[in-house]
Amino acid sequence: MRNLVELQEIERTFRFRYPELYRRLCADGTLYAGEFTETWYEDFYPEIRKNPPLLLFNCDFETFYAEDVEAELRQMADPDDYRHIPKEIRLIPFGQNGAGDLYCFRLDEKADEIPVVFAPHDEEDATYVARNLEDFIFTSLLEAAVSPYIPEGRDERTEYEDLRAQFRSHRPYLTPRRQKVLEGYYRRKPFNYEAPATVGHGTEIRRGLLTTDEFAKTMKAEINYPKLYETFTYMG
Repeated sequence: MRNLVELQEIERTFRFRYPELYRRLCADGTLYAGEFTETWYEDFYPEIRKNPPLLLFNCDFETFYAEDVEAELRQMADPDDYRHIPKEIRLIPFGQNGAGDLYCFRLDEKADEIPVVFAPHDEEDATYVARNLEDFIFTSLLEAAVSPYIPEGRDERTEYEDLRAQFRSHRPYLTPRRQKVLEGYYRRKPFNYEAPATVGHGTEIRRGLLTTDEFAKTMKAEINYPKLYETFTYMG
């Protein structure tokens, strides 16, 4: 989403209203990351890393442009769409991961907040991943620092500088309490720690700004959302 004009046009066309925080992100220019071309790093990275847009670094999240949102919403409404999403389930995609699975706002939810759900393109069930957009941003920034992926040939120091820049650019969209929690972790130097193995049994050595145990404890303390990680069938 490049600007508020595009956002408001989508709202008018499809008759809904985005969460206020999402509108604020758009107004601040935080949803635009440039075109992801083969020369992206040369063309955009030097400038973008000064003020990273929404969850750009180490979050497996890609912001949708207006045309992406429109295309997804029209496809979802198409009677011939393979998902056959029931009309009573109102999902508004705002991003995707590298595999093309969607992050959506669930507008039909009868709650004070608009939850964020993760909807895989090849599974019938979607998962609640946050009570609202602010929770989603906080959780994503927290998880990004647990065990950051360092691409081969890239300098670790640069990667952590990017993560810290991302925290600073996202800080205004978090509560003061959560700003303080994340700042405590992001001030640290990277360290090695032992964690349960990703595959199989036993343990493995990871490297990050906080451990997997610290992540779990912080999530328990900060995210009080009964539906977190619950699933629901969204394909008809």
